[in-house]
Amino acid sequence: NLWTKVDTSEKIFTEVIHVMRSNSLKVCLVKTGPTTPMINVLELRPLRTDMYVTKSKSLRLLGRICFGILIGNIRYPDDVYDRVWSPLFSKDEWVSLNTTLNIKSSSYHLPQRVMASAVTPQNVSRSLNISLRTGSPTRESPTTEFYLYMHFAELQTLKASETRKFKILIDGQM
Repeated sequence: NLWTKVDTSEKIFTEVIHVMRSNSLKVCLVKTGPTTPMINVLELRPLRTDMYVTKSKSLRLLGRICFGILIGNIRYPDDVYDRVWSPLFSKDEWVSLNTTLNIKSSSYHLPQRVMASAVTPQNVSRSLNISLRTGSPTRESPTTEFYLYMHFAELQTLKASETRKFKILIDGQM
């Protein structure tokens, strides 16, 4: 079950969510070139079993993005599971929304700072387009499955006559 390939010429952080089938875990660093495999840190953190349900045994993180936060990563103590949330903000296209209201948590136990921020398009008559890269075609198998988790919370108090509705298209399809 290959988790990732490491090139130590660049700083790398790899997060894998792995469902353990026993009370032990074996990790193997496989030699793929002339140098000896090495590792700096291996952290194990317990997660609730209902947080990330998958058909496979492992999930490798490609990105955990929070919108509306302008600077700095969010992690423990804001995130009780020490997940690292990286900000993404396009100042030319988006407007940041923030609230001090307490946002009700879900079973994912998302940090309040993550859920209390969002973005909207600067031009309210336009769509909010977000492009994400899934990795290089040579690195991902054509049969690789991607799981996309999106979380939404209303940050503004709407009038009784107002509703916020939108469609989500992924690669042009609903």
